[in-house]
Formats: sequence, C-alpha cells, structure tokens
Amino acid sequence: MNWKEKFKRGLAICTGSFRVLRNQPALIALPLISGVSIVLLFGAFIAVEVTTPGLPKVEKQLENPWFYAALFVTYLTCAFVVVFCNAALAYCAQRSFQKHPATLGEGLAAAGRRWRQVLAWSMISATVGLLLKTASSALRSEDGQKKLGFIGGLIVMLIVAVVDTAWLIATYLVVPIMVAEGIGPFAAITRSSELIKQRWGEAMVGEGGLGGIAILVLLPLLAVGFFVLVATDSGVTNALLIIAAVDVAAIVLVSAAFVALGVIFISGVYIYAVTGAMPGPFAPELVSSALQSQPPKEALKTAA
Repeated sequence: MNWKEKFKRGLAICTGSFRVLRNQPALIALPLISGVSIVLLFGAFIAVEVTTPGLPKVEKQLENPWFYAALFVTYLTCAFVVVFCNAALAYCAQRSFQKHPATLGEGLAAAGRRWRQVLAWSMISATVGLLLKTASSALRSEDGQKKLGFIGGLIVMLIVAVVDTAWLIATYLVVPIMVAEGIGPFAAITRSSELIKQRWGEAMVGEGGLGGIAILVLLPLLAVGFFVLVATDSGVTNALLIIAAVDVAAIVLVSAAFVALGVIFISGVYIYAVTGAMPGPFAPELVSSALQSQPPKEALKTAA
C-alpha cells in the first residue's frame, strides 16, 4: 500500500468517525476530562514533592523507594481516568452505531458499571507500560550503553520495540471488548488477540493515516504558536496574548477530537469484527479492508 492509499484510508476513517462525533459533539469532553485530570494529578504530585516542608530535594528523593511508590500510584490513577473515559466513549460509540445514541451521562454510567474491569486493566496497562518505558530509558542511558555495547544495546532496543508493538496490537480492542462483553482484562486480551490474529489486516495503517491527518491539522496551529513565541522577544502585547490563548485552545480541542475519533473507529471495527454488520456511517470498503476474512455472526452484547 503506497502513501496515497494510506492517506485516503486515514481520511476515510476520519470522515466516518467524524459523522458520529458531529452528531454527538459532547463526546469530545471525555478526552478533555482525561487530559485535564492527568495535568492536575501530575501537577499536584510535583507541587507536593517540591513545596512540602521537610521533604528532601528531588535528587535525594530519587534514592527513596517511597518516591517511586507515590509516582506509580499517580501514574495508575492517571491510567484509570484515561481508560474510564475511553470506556465511556466506546460505549457511546457502540450505541451510536446501533442507532441508539447514548448521552454523555449514560456513557459514564456504563463505564462506572465496569469499574472493576477498568481498574484491573489500568493496573495491567500501567505496569506493562512503565516497565517498557523503564527498560527503554535504561537502554538509552550511558550505563546501559556501556554494559551492552552498541550492537548489544541496539539488539535489546529492537527487542523492546517489538514487544511494545506486539503489546499494543494484542490489546488494541481490549476497551471496547470489556465495555460490550463485560469480561475481565485477561480474557479481553485473549479475545482481542484472537480477533486480531484471525481477521486483522491493515487497521494499523488506518490509525497511522489518522495520525498523519492529525499532524497536518496541528502543524499550522503549532506554527502559529512558534511565531507568537518568537514575537514575544520584542515585547508582549494584548494581541499576542489573545492569539496565544486562542491557539492553545484550538490545539487542545483538535487533539481531543482526534483522540475521540480514534476510539470511535476502534469501536466500529470491533462491532464489525463480532457481528459482521457494517457499523453506522462507515463505508463497507473502509472497515472490510481492515479485516482479512469475514467474522462470525456473533451477537454483540451491549453494556448492561
């Protein structure tokens, strides 16, 4: 598949998903909630570590295991918020595809009914993600490079990259599976792996295309921010402050929209994978090309 086909595929995914988002623009609030929560949680963690009287400096705290325990709890909380919001969004997307749109409150309530699965998956994904990031950082460090050498370090880094990619692919459908079928994270991983192994074709290319479109949309906004930053060297004016505020708001909204579009598309592919029915606004050639063979005619279970 050449780059033109990849771009067309990404554009088709974006267009089909946008129709769902256009009908329910309130869904953008879910990525915004998770993003703001992450900023606040990590901001609070940093503020406590830096400003609390009696605590040693950060360099000293790095030698304290309790620092890492607190950091992991913060990381896990952030992961829970992200998964919870994505679960709510997946529920709303599934209902929309079934022509029974759910409100934002109903999506959050459905995610709340799956809180045990959400928490368990958050713990698993946070642990695996942290281990992979730690391994990658250790390999890039000077000590890691000295111990393994250039060739050894390169080989191990490739192995970590392959494991990371395999993990992302195997768990691609976990959230919509947990929401729709109510199974635990380990069963959902197995289920997701089976669907991908048996029927997955080039959906990742679609994800890449969607990411490429996001970059194309965000680049002009980032360019405006860069020029505003350069212009402030000559002095800060009210006009520059207004432009900067509008630009930042636009970047946040566009980013949230593309996060929502990604979750919506994943939910649509899941529905087609387990029912064989074309979900809502997606064109047959779009989702069919993401699946190598016809899926079984299994009935999709919506969240109770």
